[in-house]
Amino acid sequence: MTSRALLAGLVLLALLASAGGWLLLRGGADPALVRPAGVSAARPVAPAVAPELPMPSAGHASGGDTPDAGPLTSAIDLSAAPAVVTGRVIDRTGLALAGARVLTYVREDDPPFRTRRDLPLRETTGADGRFRLVGLPAGPDLGLDIEHAAHAPTLREPFRIARGADVDLGDIVLEQGLVLHGTVRGQDGLPLSGATLALRDAAALAREGPGPEPRTCVSSAEGDYAFDHIAARQYELQASAEGHGTEAVVISLMLGATRDAWRQDFVLLPADSALAGLVLGPDDLAVTDVALLLSRSEARGHTYFLRTGATDAEGRFLFEHVPQGVYLLDLQDDEHYLDRPAQVQAGLADHLVRAQRGQVVRGRLDAPELPARFRLAIQPDGRTGAGLLGRLAHEREVEGTQGTFEVRGLRPGTYRFEVAAEGYAPSSSGDVLLGPGQPPADVVVTLLRGGEIAGRLSPPLAGVRAELREAEWDPASPIESAFPTQPAYGLRAETGADGDFRFGHVPPARYVLTLRPPGAPPLHLRDVEAREGELTDVGTLQAERGGTILGSVTGSDGRPHQGVRVAVVSDRHQAVAQTDAEGAFRFETLPAGVYEVHATPGSLWEALRFAATSRVDLRAGAEEVVALTLVERATEPR
Repeated sequence: MTSRALLAGLVLLALLASAGGWLLLRGGADPALVRPAGVSAARPVAPAVAPELPMPSAGHASGGDTPDAGPLTSAIDLSAAPAVVTGRVIDRTGLALAGARVLTYVREDDPPFRTRRDLPLRETTGADGRFRLVGLPAGPDLGLDIEHAAHAPTLREPFRIARGADVDLGDIVLEQGLVLHGTVRGQDGLPLSGATLALRDAAALAREGPGPEPRTCVSSAEGDYAFDHIAARQYELQASAEGHGTEAVVISLMLGATRDAWRQDFVLLPADSALAGLVLGPDDLAVTDVALLLSRSEARGHTYFLRTGATDAEGRFLFEHVPQGVYLLDLQDDEHYLDRPAQVQAGLADHLVRAQRGQVVRGRLDAPELPARFRLAIQPDGRTGAGLLGRLAHEREVEGTQGTFEVRGLRPGTYRFEVAAEGYAPSSSGDVLLGPGQPPADVVVTLLRGGEIAGRLSPPLAGVRAELREAEWDPASPIESAFPTQPAYGLRAETGADGDFRFGHVPPARYVLTLRPPGAPPLHLRDVEAREGELTDVGTLQAERGGTILGSVTGSDGRPHQGVRVAVVSDRHQAVAQTDAEGAFRFETLPAGVYEVHATPGSLWEALRFAATSRVDLRAGAEEVVALTLVERATEPR
């Protein structure tokens, strides 16, 4: 894997470690999704996101009468759509902050990560701390990154806009932030002066483009360093010094911190050794000109060492000026792989590394008319060890092959191959099992025309996003807030001026249909069936008004608590937020229903001791205020 991929993996592990305690708040399927008429629910249901509508069965074809929608419940006016975003940046005392930079971006789901695509629109706050943004794109999830020289940066996300009216985001509070500091020492325990420290927001590793430059500083004569105004996020911190190896660490401050400073020390080892060797393939021929990744993890301080290199024309490699010790060596090749990273030791004689050749799959399309071009997606089942080698892309364009394709450089394991072609539904092969050393495998992908799914939104509004997901998808699952499920086969559509939407060439199956009107709760319709060559009309879906739950969290001492994780959970919906400097939180556009509101401190040791819970019956369009006080959890007698 590349350096970026390794760091992203470390970030994911830290996220899972941080979030693991919270993913069990609730589970199970969502019984409150709207079902087409004639489809029974497995158990009693709570009020649905959209009203139960007298609509046709999921297999209803066009040409017949379309039943009228049922009575409107809590209708929302979506005819006006915002085009201007305003807000005010203040400090925790309420003082307006002039000169704060407001950066804009689109937040995109790229499981298992949420990534961001920076937009060119940027503003600076005036003397009153206010900003005004004109021209943000309508529809996608948006975010703001606010920076100020004397405060820690903060994010305001996600929010959406449509076209026409204004949106005021209110006050955005900047904190002083944490101080990240420590000492850099050599192997002898003496301070290292002049060492370079580089700090980078770990989220930038998953961002499109090069991202911002890291913050840097130099250690003092005593080996000390410090970064001020650090936000509660995840960071990669790297320490390097002349004549010494480079060490790095991923620091997780994602759940907020209860202290003003965070210490991270480094011990840099002398780079006085070398590591050399030879890479041979299964035929004893040299594996030439392939990228190599050399890494080492340190139990001390959870730091790691990382360096890239390559084999030469004779298959040899050499890493000079590395600290003594044992390392892991891996290939980054499109044709060869290692069963597991090779364990190599610096300073010893040449290492012999044996590589395996990747597996090959040859495929063809079965269709009445073979497409001139198509898009091939390779779906490895990681549970079986399957995976693509080196820099191979999971998706590729295929053209001019008369419906055939070949994929090289696969690890043993199980795969599926999905094909998207104009005029056909996305189509998939069955499971293809590849064993080590086997001859090329043959696969056939049968292309289907698919069915159509259509409907309309009321009140009508153009540009509303519609999505299809697999029938078992549960939108109220707590894990959706961290790792959102992507639409099946990338099936997305948008409403037209009359609120109509249509999906074409949908693979035959049952789906959950979701519409996301701006300023309103999402609409979910379960058991929508697509049939080969038929149109399924789901009728009219009525948007409802969303409710708001807001409030504050205080400790037993009566003081506001910042960085508290607040979750609102119902049988239809769940959402998570953190309290700001005043201990405040706010959830908007929630579906009506009964919610459990849970507050848990950000640090793990406090979360094990303190909590707060409340129950809210939220009506459509209503605003409910909740005051939570953290109390010590009851302990059962032993």
